[in-house]
Amino acid sequence: MSKMGTSFGTILRDHRQRAGITQRQLADLAGLSERAVRDLEVKRTHRPRLDTVRMLVQALRLTGRAQHDFESAAGRARPADLASHALSGSIAPPTPTNGLVGREQEVHALIDWLVTRSERLVTLTGVGGVGKTRLAADIARRLHADDWPVLWISRQGAPQFPFEGSIRSYLDGSTANLADVVQGLSDVVGDKPSLLVCDAAESIDPLCAQLLLQRFTTLRIVLTARTPAGGPSERVFPVFPLLLPDRGGHEQWHEPTASILLLRNYVRYYVPEFDVTRENGRSLAAICNLVDGVPGTMKQISSRFAFSSSDCVLDQISRDYVRVVSQGTTHDSAPGVAESVHSAVAELTGRSRSFFGRLVRIPDSWSVDEAAQISGYSDVEAVDFVQDLLAHGLAMPTGKPQYPQFRILNMVRQFHGAPAREHCGLP
Repeated sequence: MSKMGTSFGTILRDHRQRAGITQRQLADLAGLSERAVRDLEVKRTHRPRLDTVRMLVQALRLTGRAQHDFESAAGRARPADLASHALSGSIAPPTPTNGLVGREQEVHALIDWLVTRSERLVTLTGVGGVGKTRLAADIARRLHADDWPVLWISRQGAPQFPFEGSIRSYLDGSTANLADVVQGLSDVVGDKPSLLVCDAAESIDPLCAQLLLQRFTTLRIVLTARTPAGGPSERVFPVFPLLLPDRGGHEQWHEPTASILLLRNYVRYYVPEFDVTRENGRSLAAICNLVDGVPGTMKQISSRFAFSSSDCVLDQISRDYVRVVSQGTTHDSAPGVAESVHSAVAELTGRSRSFFGRLVRIPDSWSVDEAAQISGYSDVEAVDFVQDLLAHGLAMPTGKPQYPQFRILNMVRQFHGAPAREHCGLP
C-alpha cells in the first residue's frame, strides 16, 4: 500500500483508465504481456520488478509527483527529490503508440553495438516511413529502463528539456556555444553510460558530434536520417523494410510474415475483426510486396480496407500507386515523397548514381554478380555500389543469407521520374 492506503494495482488501473486505453493497449505500449498488466491490477503481483515499473511509467507518460507516487506505491521509489523526478520524466524517450513488429534482430544488434561493442556514433538510415524513429525509440526506452540517462531531440514539436535548443544549434554547426552544451550535458550525463538520440538529423554536422563524444567518453549518439552523416567514426545501420512474403502468398494465412502482421494490425484500427485468412492471404502478400513492406506506407493505405476488400485495395494500388500511397496526407505530399527519393539519389557519388540508373529499370531481384553484368562494372565495384544503395535507403535485400539478392524499392521506382533522372545526371 502507498502512504495514502491505495494499492499499486488500483493506482495503475486509475492511470490507465484516465489515459483511455485498455489493458492490451497498455501492455503493447509498455512492452509487457496483457496478462502481466491484468495481474498487477488485480493484485496477483504484489511488488513488480523495477524495469516493469519504469516501462509502465514511460507508457503512461508519468512525471513529477505522479511518477513519484506511482513508484512509491510499487515500493520502487528512488531516493531523489521531486526535482530530480521531474527532470527524469522530461528526458525519458517518447512512448511509442504501437508495438514493435518484426524488428527483434535489429533491436538486439543495436543494443549490442551500443552496449557491448561501445559504438559511439550510430546512424539509422533508410527511406521515409521505414521505421527509423520507431526503432530508435525502442532502443532508447530499453536503455532508459536500464538506468541510462536518455536525451531525445526531435525536429518536431517544442523542446522537451531546458538546453535542447542549444544542443540542436550546436550539432547543426550554427551559433550555440560548446561550453553551454557541455554544462547542460554534465548535469544529466556525468560519467554514466548515456544516450543522445537526434531524430530526423538530416543537417547534423558530424564533426560537432565527434567533439561532443570526445568530451563525454561514456556518451553514445544515435541519429536517424535518410542518408549517412559522413562522420569519421560513424557506423551506418541501414533500416530495411519488413520481411516480405512470398509473392504467391502461399501459407500466409497460416504463418504470416512481419510485413503482413503489421499491415493486419494497422487495418484493425478500422476493421477490428480483420485477420489474415486463406482467402485474402494472396492479395495481402501482393500488397506488401507492392509497398515494399514499408511500415509508414502500410499505415497510410490501411484505412482503405474499411471500404474495400483486399483484392480491391490491391487493384487500386496497382492502377494508381502514387495517389494511393499518398492517401491520408496533404495534396502536396506526393511531391514531398518524390523529393525525398530524388534527394537520396542526388547524394550518391557519380559512379554509384550511374550504377543505380541501370538497375532502377529492373523490377525483379538481382545478385551482385548479375548487377555487375547489367551495369558493366566489376564485381568488386558492384559490391561497393550496392552497399551505397542500401545505406541510402534505395535498395533492400531480398534473398536468403547464403544466396544474397537485392532489388530497388518499388517506391523508389514509382517516384523516380524523368525530371529526377535529368536532375541527378542519370542516363
